[in-house]
Parts: sequence; structure tokens; C-alpha cells
Amino acid sequence: MSERIIVLLIVYSAIFLYDRSLLKRSSDKGEKAVYNILIIISLYLGVSYAGNLNFIWVYDLVDLTLTDTARAIDKWLTVPKP
Repeated sequence: MSERIIVLLIVYSAIFLYDRSLLKRSSDKGEKAVYNILIIISLYLGVSYAGNLNFIWVYDLVDLTLTDTARAIDKWLTVPKP
């Protein structure tokens, strides 16, 4: 586990050192927002990887939130057989 944490620290340090100057020069709020969202998602996945944890994944999240709605739409669109 410590190897994974060290690798993640090295990777994120390199990312932040490289992107720090680029983000300071950029005045586009949308670009910064997208960058921050991607960093948050990658940190979430990195912590899950480093700790070998069973966090909820994107598929599970979509499954929990959209399954009932998708089934209702499917039932509504299904044509009964004559």
C-alpha cells in the first residue's frame, strides 16, 4: 500500500507542478472548473486504488440513480403484443 501512495504522491506532484503555471495564466473559469472536476475524480479513484478500497464506482452510481427511471421509460415505450 505504501508503494501505491508514493506513486500517487509523485504523479500528483508532477501534475500540480506542471499545471500550476498554466492555471495561473488562464483566466477562463470554465477551463479551471473542468480541470478541478477532473482532478477531484482522479483523486477519488487514486485514493480508492491506494487503499484498495471498495468505493462506489461510476457504474454503480449510475445504476443506483437511473435504473428505476430507465425501467419506467422502457415499460412506457413497450408496445403490448396483440
